[in-house]
Amino acid sequence: MISDNEEDKTKEEIVQLALYRNIDNCFVKLQKQNEVFKPSVPLTGATPLRASIGMKEGLTGGEKFQVYELVMDQETGTTKYEEKGTIKVDKGNIWDNRYTMTDVPEGDDAPKYTLFKGSKKLLPGMMIKLIK
Repeated sequence: MISDNEEDKTKEEIVQLALYRNIDNCFVKLQKQNEVFKPSVPLTGATPLRASIGMKEGLTGGEKFQVYELVMDQETGTTKYEEKGTIKVDKGNIWDNRYTMTDVPEGDDAPKYTLFKGSKKLLPGMMIKLIK
């Protein structure tokens, strides 16, 4: 991750970083209090279960997500989401994505996802949504 050392940054950069972090923290509070702000992302892998979501979205470990699969209703010809189970954030494997778009670390080989614990029957592309 980038260095947050104040000696390496100008006052303007420090204020900008503080602004970005405060905005992120406000979104985290909104996500926990309002259904429409709860994050929904697709699973990007199944072995192990993983998704591109992390600390920027307020994950600390133990949060639960509902898993949904997009299925076609044969009778009506429409698509809908069916619940397929729940998964839990693995506390020791949370992606630290708390940097700004201009401060993306170069050459960072760290994983760009968070790992989850749950059913082995889930597939990449299924949607997950925060429930608690």
